[in-house]
Amino acid sequence: MTLGDRQTTRGLRRQARAVADAGATLVEVLVAASVFSAGVLAVAQLLVLATADNITAAQDSVATILAAQKLEQLRAPASPYVLDSAPAGTLDASVPGFVDHVGADGRVVGTAPLAPGTAVVTRRWSVEPITTGGGAIVLVRVIAMPSRRGSDGRAAWGGRLPGAARVASVVAGSAP
Repeated sequence: MTLGDRQTTRGLRRQARAVADAGATLVEVLVAASVFSAGVLAVAQLLVLATADNITAAQDSVATILAAQKLEQLRAPASPYVLDSAPAGTLDASVPGFVDHVGADGRVVGTAPLAPGTAVVTRRWSVEPITTGGGAIVLVRVIAMPSRRGSDGRAAWGGRLPGAARVASVVAGSAP
């Protein structure tokens, strides 16, 4: 065998190996596609969960802001709201004089127990006198929650509702 024959044989062997190694088998392609699909599905599921959490966080923020706003209205010295003692259950049900409904623009759209169709958030509050030896103090509590249109809001408040907030404050002054 001559030198030229050896080089030709080596070249043919290299080409044969290159052809054998050049492509991926169908099994390799299917495994790669399934791994890629699983990754894409996991990311898509993560995006859905993140979006849902962001919506809940936005509702919680709005409810907290509206509850704090109502608390400040009730605490203000020149408030048109008289801090009358609330009857029992004003935080659990919509009681006239201790409830209002807020629309999407942040304005009060109703004060009746039933939420109007334009209500987005329902706020309820209670005022409870606390008698002490040194003077009168009142405990003011406010809850804000998503409105249930056409409902008197008597659904159980037992736990934490998504998009709801509770705030409380103690106000010193004359007893109601």
